Formats: sequence, C-alpha cells, structure tokens
Amino acid sequence: HRAAALAMQHNLSSLLFPSASCNKSLFTGTFQPRWFDRKLQTNEEQRRAVTHIVTGVSRPAPYLIFGPPGTGKTVTLVEAIKQVWTCFKDARILACAPSNSAADLLCQRLIKDIASRHIYRLIASSRNYWDVPADIRPCCNWDDKQGCYMYPSREHLGHYRILITTLVTAGRLVSANFPPGFFSHVCIDECGQAVEPES
Repeated sequence: HRAAALAMQHNLSSLLFPSASCNKSLFTGTFQPRWFDRKLQTNEEQRRAVTHIVTGVSRPAPYLIFGPPGTGKTVTLVEAIKQVWTCFKDARILACAPSNSAADLLCQRLIKDIASRHIYRLIASSRNYWDVPADIRPCCNWDDKQGCYMYPSREHLGHYRILITTLVTAGRLVSANFPPGFFSHVCIDECGQAVEPES
C-alpha cells in the first residue's frame, strides 16, 4: 500500500502505466560502446538490448529483458550498467535482485571492470557476514570495529554511483527520504522471481 501511495504522490502513473515510449535517445550522437564483455559483440539481441537501455528509447516505460534460463539476461544487464556508468558521469544506479545470491553476483560481475570505490553493496543486518563472498566484502556495509552491518547515512551513500541491494533492503531507502530522482537508473535482475510489490 505504501508503494502505491508514494507512486500517486510523486505522479508516477505515466511510468507505471505508460501509454507510449518517447523513442528519443538520450544521446545527441550515435552510441558507440567499448564493450566490456567481448562475447556480446557476436550477439545482436544482447547488443541491441544494451543499446536500447543506455540510450533510453523505451522511457518512461521500463525496458524488459526476457528469455529462458541461461540465455544471458544477467550478462546483458551487467553490460548495460557498465555502459551507463561509463557514458553518463552523473548517473546513479540502483541495482537490485530478489535474493542475496543474485545481488552478490551483480556486484561480483560489476567489480571486474568498475573500481570498488564506486560500488556499494548494502546488506541487511540479518545476513551472516561469512555468507558474503570474500571478493565483495570490501564493498559492503560491514563495520569491522562494531562487528555488524551499519546502515549508512544518505550522504554517505551519495558518494557511490552504483548501489546494489536486495529488493527488500531497497525498501529501506524509501524510509531514508531519498529525494525523487536521486537514482537516474533502477535495474532489477531476476525480476520474474520477485513478488510484484517488491519490484
């Protein structure tokens, strides 16, 4: 109910129920990416999806990537996030997934090409620290001195251009009173595995 009320309060009905996309690119020129994942160069559908996401041609409607398991949906989303991060220096990206394992995977794939100082993995206090993959621990909100997860201030989170969390933990961001438009891009991996209010 809270999400529905906030959607109405912030006039998001055109985003939730778009009548048409603007089909206008966010680029003034031609999008010519330097592909991070070379395998995408041989897959026309994945390249087209990344291009459409980055140029924003479906706006204000969300861009949906769908297909059977193992067809490269997460690979495509990760590439799109990397391209947005590269092309728009003021972009702030919220990347979510329904589970910790899926959110961890996003983080692991992003830190391969983006320095960890730009990425923050926000984890719920209920998660066991030793369940977090070692390679993403430097990106997460664990406080060694206190031996627990800390929820950072809005100002602290503002230092990062990519914030990764589960959909449930992302709900805490609403309570933190982030201003509308704080995130320029919201990406949800494995959205089909989530319940509708979470996504």
